[in-house]
Amino acid sequence: ALVITIAVGVGSNAVVHGFIRGLITRDLPVNTDRVYSLFGRGADGGAAPLSLEDLAWLERHVTGFAWLGAVRELQANVELADREDVLSAAAVTAPVASLLGLPLGNGVVLSHAVWQDAFQGKVAVRGERIRIDGRDMRVSGVAPEWLEGLFLGRDVDLWMPLDDHG
Repeated sequence: ALVITIAVGVGSNAVVHGFIRGLITRDLPVNTDRVYSLFGRGADGGAAPLSLEDLAWLERHVTGFAWLGAVRELQANVELADREDVLSAAAVTAPVASLLGLPLGNGVVLSHAVWQDAFQGKVAVRGERIRIDGRDMRVSGVAPEWLEGLFLGRDVDLWMPLDDHG
């Protein structure tokens, strides 16, 4: 089932490539002609996100990819700079963070806009406490100014490691 899912995912990329290229924000530091979206099969038989276990299995058993990474977008209840808000977040794996220039480590990277708004561009923001969905984390850096999000019109306010959050 997994091999068929991969085959369907790879085949569908030719169909959606133009669509995705139109959605991707700005020119990312990657050739989008070589980016593929892989999905699992959900309980209803439709496309669903791969689990982290499936991603790990692919990394161990499937060759032909320069690297594999994952991104999950979500809405998060966030407490930062003595304010509470619901912000858009993207949970990413280490290869994706590296590609986008995000200094994740074990912390959270603020978008340039959130850094300016919540912390007034404070240079020493690294290490500041932030609470995401009831979980204490620390700010590990600020995203590059050009990185508004992954898709046009869908800004990402926080970038964090993909773990049990995604």
